[in-house]
Amino acid sequence: MLRGAVLATVLAGCQAHTGPPPPTPVGRPAPAAAAPAGGDSQAAPFVLQLRDGKTGAALSPEALTERLRAAQAIYLGERHNSRSSHKAQLQLLEQVYALGQPVAVGVEMLPRTLQPQLAAYLAGSLDEAGFLAAVDWQHTWGFDFALYQPLFEFCRRHGLRMYALNAPRELAKAV
Repeated sequence: MLRGAVLATVLAGCQAHTGPPPPTPVGRPAPAAAAPAGGDSQAAPFVLQLRDGKTGAALSPEALTERLRAAQAIYLGERHNSRSSHKAQLQLLEQVYALGQPVAVGVEMLPRTLQPQLAAYLAGSLDEAGFLAAVDWQHTWGFDFALYQPLFEFCRRHGLRMYALNAPRELAKAV
């Protein structure tokens, strides 16, 4: 693929799409009041807070940068309908891109069979409406594209590769 490059892979967490929100992650303050749908507050500014996966210690911006610089693959989950999840994805992608290393993004929401349509969108051959129609976004994924649009736009604007990673729905059902 991209030899020696960072591969920023954005994989949705495949959590249940219904039910209560997940517990508050370690190091992230719990919301003071009920938040709008998706668990996000429009009033509070977004602050990415990271913890070391082994020790639980706070991860400084400098330490994160060094880990990103050394990474060959980055797996970042999400809660599909959470604006904060998608802001974190974009913020991390921007940080990796700023390091000047080659970067590509893999996305779970599109099956591999739709790679040509994704490539056409990234190349500018399809506008957003044409892309959404070509991949039948509402049926294929169903979550509001506005949540994902900044990530797709960043890749498009900066000429970054995106890869459709999911198996076709029919295959997944057969398995």
